[in-house]
Amino acid sequence: LTFGEPYIVEGLTEPIEGCEGSLVVNSAKDTLYFSDPNNPSLIRQNMTVFSSKDDGLSWQVLATVDTGAVSYSAMQVHPDGGLSLLYERSNVKQAVFDPDEIVYYRVI
Repeated sequence: LTFGEPYIVEGLTEPIEGCEGSLVVNSAKDTLYFSDPNNPSLIRQNMTVFSSKDDGLSWQVLATVDTGAVSYSAMQVHPDGGLSLLYERSNVKQAVFDPDEIVYYRVI
């Protein structure tokens, strides 16, 4: 119903100019999932899915999905407990991201 005080979570990085990520919860597994380009430089690359079992206080890498140039992502938890990721991918690593394709990936 309300938010607490904001705080910085160590271990979650994003490109310098930022990039939209995705956050979903699997209530049956009491787990949060977060995806984004896990790279602190200017280039959007290294699509990674993280998991948290403590309401987001700490995060562990669940899967490094794509080490290439990547961008916006969206996730979905399936009725069977699986997790899917939809994200943009480019064939060129450059400061201005220009997607070449949309990729669907079944994480778990």
